[in-house]
Order: sequence, then structure tokens, then C-alpha cells
Amino acid sequence: MPVIYTIVVTYNGKKWLKTTLDALSRSSITTHIIVLDNASTDGTVEIIKQFEKVELIELDSNLGFGAANNIGISLAIKRGAEFVFLLNQDVYVFETTLEQLVEELKKSPFVGVLSPIQLAPGGKELDRTFARYLKRARKKMSPEGWMKNLETGKVQYQVPVRFVNAAAWLIRMDCIQKTGLFHPVFYHYGEDNNYAARIQYHGYHLAVLPTAAVIHDRPQQPGDPLNEWRRKLQTIPLYTLLDIRKPAWLAKFLAKRKLNRLIKAMPATADVSDQELIRQMLSWFSDKAAEAQTIRKYCASDQHHTFSNHPGE
Repeated sequence: MPVIYTIVVTYNGKKWLKTTLDALSRSSITTHIIVLDNASTDGTVEIIKQFEKVELIELDSNLGFGAANNIGISLAIKRGAEFVFLLNQDVYVFETTLEQLVEELKKSPFVGVLSPIQLAPGGKELDRTFARYLKRARKKMSPEGWMKNLETGKVQYQVPVRFVNAAAWLIRMDCIQKTGLFHPVFYHYGEDNNYAARIQYHGYHLAVLPTAAVIHDRPQQPGDPLNEWRRKLQTIPLYTLLDIRKPAWLAKFLAKRKLNRLIKAMPATADVSDQELIRQMLSWFSDKAAEAQTIRKYCASDQHHTFSNHPGE
């Protein structure tokens, strides 16, 4: 039986956690569950404590997605994990989801990260954002086609993708050991884009298993335009700049172009703080250029130690 650790990072996730942990507890394959709570204030911790077999680590402050996951992943490595399953607090597995992923990844040494299909609440259609990732990978397959395949199991082989979000990632241990942990330069959002680029640079593939699924219980309508723009501004230029699959000069050119487009698209409701955010992002191309280069070199190295801190921590 493979040693599997499931890592769930929580922050004010009371409305999801009972369903999330109940579903995990019914998994057809045994997994050690570690929940890292980012200093929730809504009663999340009390929900988690109801599950005796769940290991809870209460953090003193909100470290963000990547840093909290790093703590859980490091513990899993020390305890001999063969696979690490990263699961969002608002994602619900089916009974066989994890077993399907593990069995597939066991026979796929060049796949570093394997993701199930993400369904929208209710489980009747694809999650809106996830559908976009699949569209890029298989342009001829419609969302309805993916759903039909999930029912029939006609396409059972993995579908390589350039990126899918880390809401339900099964990662093989040798991939983590070679790639490292999430980089702390990303606080929330963008860390999975960066990690996907890094595993591909180090010779691994990212793939989706079309016969396995989870439900991602999040809104399916676009969010507030200003908040969406801010999220893009803080993440897209930076993970493009740090994309080690591309030469540094090309990554810089593409990142600067994306940043300029986002600046031009600034919503009319933006305020003074957004101007400061723009200045911060522009600094990656001037006074923080050396730091960006250092991060790129770190991410490209396969000699770093998994348990050591990242530069700048």
C-alpha cells in the first residue's frame, strides 16, 4: 500500500470543511490527512477537530497557500510519503478519486503532477475555469464532451496540459525532491503557475486523468472586475518573468508586455493603492531585477535541499 499524504490548507473555510473531510474519510484508499489552518476566525478549527484521524496544525498567522502547503509537504516527506495530494478546502473528492489518481501515477514515471477533472457545484458540468485549461489542451473536445467521457470512460489515458490549478494535485515524491517546494515570492495565486513551469523544466509532465473527478465548490460567475484585475496584475507578469522554461530575456520581454497590457486595462474604479501596486510590479524590471534572476536560478537548480528555506525567507 503506497504511503499517501493529503494536505489541506484552510482559511475561514467553515462552510466547506465538514463536506471536504467527510468525503476524504470515505476514500477507497488510505491517506494520512494534514490540515494546516491559516489562523481562521470563523470556527474552521472547531470543525476540523471533530475529525479524530485528521492531523491539525494551527498556524499563528495567514501564511498564504504556498507557504502553508510547504509545511505540510515537508512533514509528509520526513514521514516517508510516496505521494502528496494537495486539496483545496472547497474541493470534494469522490470515493475512488484518489485511488484512481494514485494507480495511474504509479505507472507514469514521467508525470510529476496528476489532476482529476474539476466539476462545478452539483457535479453536472465542468468548473468554469477548469474548462478553459482543458480547452487549451484539447481544442476539439467541448465541456459536454469531457462530461460524457467522464461517464463512459472512453478516454482513459492521461491528457497532458501546460497548466491546471492546484485545487487537487497528486504529486509524486521524486518530482518534489527534484523541483522543490512552492516559492515564497507568491503569497496567494500564481504559485501553482510557477510550480507547473518548474516541474516541466525539470523533465516532468503535468496531466489530467479524464476518468477521475472532484467537485470544486466555488462560484461559477466572474468575480468583481477590479479584484480580478488586481489578481492578474499581481501574478501574471511575475510568474511569466520567472518562467524558467523560457530564456531570461524572452521571459522578461513577455512579462513586461503583459504588465503593460494590464496597466492599460486598469478599471476606472481603481484607486491610489492600485497605482502603488503597479509601481511594485514595475520594480521587478528595475531595482528588483537581480532578485528575479536569483529566483530563476534557484528554481532551475535540482541541487537544492527540499527542507532548506528558499532564498529570502
